[in-house]
Amino acid sequence: MNIRKDEAGCVTGDYILKTGFKVDKIHECNNGWDSWTLTDYSKDDLLFLTGGYWTYYIKNKNGKQLWEGWWNSNDEFDETIKQLENDIQLYPR
Repeated sequence: MNIRKDEAGCVTGDYILKTGFKVDKIHECNNGWDSWTLTDYSKDDLLFLTGGYWTYYIKNKNGKQLWEGWWNSNDEFDETIKQLENDIQLYPR
């Protein structure tokens, strides 16, 4: 399931942008019978969000993976980002 579609009932690309992330790169994907796009995002050059078809990955500016998974709601997304931002402030990487 592509969780960036509204009908999936999960976090959309539009919502990610509303939370302060910006688009870094758009990937055109094709498996031979279907095509789609996946977008890489960043926030304040501290959090880098990639993936989004099956799994999202969030890394820091040094490329260290901080989180992996997906969100079932905007609230879950907000909580994850808030926690990662707090961690970065407490323990700069």
